[in-house]
Amino acid sequence: MKEVTLNQLQMLIQNMINDLSVKKRELNSHSTETILKNSDGSSEVMSFPYDFKKGLEEIKNLTETLITYRALLQECNNCTKINEVDTIASALIKLKEKRSLLNCLEDIFYYTKESKTRKTDNQYSNSYYIELIQANFDKESLEKEINQLRDSIDSLESQVNDANTTTKVVLP
Repeated sequence: MKEVTLNQLQMLIQNMINDLSVKKRELNSHSTETILKNSDGSSEVMSFPYDFKKGLEEIKNLTETLITYRALLQECNNCTKINEVDTIASALIKLKEKRSLLNCLEDIFYYTKESKTRKTDNQYSNSYYIELIQANFDKESLEKEINQLRDSIDSLESQVNDANTTTKVVLP
């Protein structure tokens, strides 16, 4: 039995995902073999030797371990409190939604173009009007909202990182 932090468990999971991907590609590429049959009835295997059953067994074992580790991580995320209100899991959900809101507000704040243009009804007209395009919000207020949201995200991320670094689990 080995004790690891949640960060280490996440790295183990990512490494397993990568290993599993490589092993699946390897198994797939060795799912057939090339055999040359001569007219005299003799045959010659042209493919490199590969133990398909062993490769499949490795993938199955790695998959089971990955399932166990992911379930353990999920259980820890659901149980580990990072503050009076949130667990790691609920904080991750909040972070995702707050980042989405932040992106939306930043897009509005940085890409809202204001302009003032003189327009005429047609090219021969002496009359004109002014088309004014302006923000439909208070820029200072929105900027303050963006900064508060960033601070909230930073605080929550810090708490999650702290919990991931200090919380330890025992691997089965």
